[in-house]
Amino acid sequence: MLLALVTSAIAVLAPSGPSFQPASTVEPAGLPGMALTVEEAGLGMAAPGGETNAQRGGRGGATARTEADGTEAVRITADDKVVLAASYWAPTARGERAPGVLLLHDAGGSRADFGELAELLRKRGFAVLSMDLRGHGDSANERLDFAKSTDDEKKTLWALATRDVQAAATWLRTRPEVHSTNLNVIALGAGAGLAARQAGRDENVRSIVLLRPCADQLGLDLSADLRALEGLPTYIAAPSDVREKVSTLLGPLENSEAVRINYVRDPKGELLDERRLRTGIVDWVGEQALPKRGRS
Repeated sequence: MLLALVTSAIAVLAPSGPSFQPASTVEPAGLPGMALTVEEAGLGMAAPGGETNAQRGGRGGATARTEADGTEAVRITADDKVVLAASYWAPTARGERAPGVLLLHDAGGSRADFGELAELLRKRGFAVLSMDLRGHGDSANERLDFAKSTDDEKKTLWALATRDVQAAATWLRTRPEVHSTNLNVIALGAGAGLAARQAGRDENVRSIVLLRPCADQLGLDLSADLRALEGLPTYIAAPSDVREKVSTLLGPLENSEAVRINYVRDPKGELLDERRLRTGIVDWVGEQALPKRGRS
């Protein structure tokens, strides 16, 4: 009888709303089997041990750790909860905010395809973020795998990758050491369509570099997006044997003062294997984004 009275009293005193639950875990769509706290999924609660995203160095739904070479291995969460693997090169200069560079790989590629370019940009004074888009590289999993997808599924993945680009741009621009209104995008192959689409949506994009842009943009209309960007500084590099295709792609923009085209004759291997091209890209982006300093 006494037990029943105590039980009833507890029921009366208990709040009528839902009971408190400890920080829940979710399985991100991008990394099945890897349980993350709500904070790590980008929903703003504390992770185990009481650390928040900001304390770990991650912003915009991301977590990060520093590698031996000084780069940060980053996990960025897109708005549909897909988790993306990325690498971050912090700028070398201290005390002032640096312009940002976002690197976008080709369809079927990975962030490793940019080789030494990220480090060259960092040494020049940029903050650089390179990521594996959904279904690619370290962002691939059993559910999202570009290499195993049908043609229609690849187009869907590529269309959804615009969310990855937006999430990465937001993460980069909200770093305290990065200038929030100075973003530059460098893209390979079909990544050109993603770069142009982001530039059309993001007024903070100062310039874009398109390396070997291809006609097949997996459903994105690169020509139309570039026409909408008329006047935005654009650097295009491609092998000389695809000159006609690039000309068709650009149309009247080919003669625009804002567009610089570099046709590489007989490149050995991949375009970015060409040292002069890498240096030229870094110099050109520097001209668009870095402040000009007068001589003393």
